[in-house]
Amino acid sequence: MKEKDFWRSIQPKLNGHVNRVENIAGVGIPDVNICHNGIETWVELKVAVGRYLLFEWSQLNWYKHRGQEQGRIKIVAKHKEDIIICDAEDVLRVEPRRKVKAGILIDDIRELKRYSKPYDWQKINDSISFW
Repeated sequence: MKEKDFWRSIQPKLNGHVNRVENIAGVGIPDVNICHNGIETWVELKVAVGRYLLFEWSQLNWYKHRGQEQGRIKIVAKHKEDIIICDAEDVLRVEPRRKVKAGILIDDIRELKRYSKPYDWQKINDSISFW
């Protein structure tokens, strides 16, 4: 599955005012911005490559700087048939195992929520907006 296909599959199920952010907005900026019930969250979409989530170094840098200002950034990824969600801070705590792109081993992410089919979209939305 490609990221754009993952996006198409989840977009109609996300709560709130949801905007896909185009790459021209800036280097490292997450893919999606959501505002729901007054809570704004940036969402980075990923499709796992084997057991890894691959990030550009500019993305990790953006997460670090936005996190220093208390910004909310979630990673929402497709891993096999599961949807996994974690906070960007938890990704930043992991030492990348690949260097060209920052390869984060999924098993190394301590705080991770995993949802299997049939997906509970209310819980997924709550994990994005309120966790």
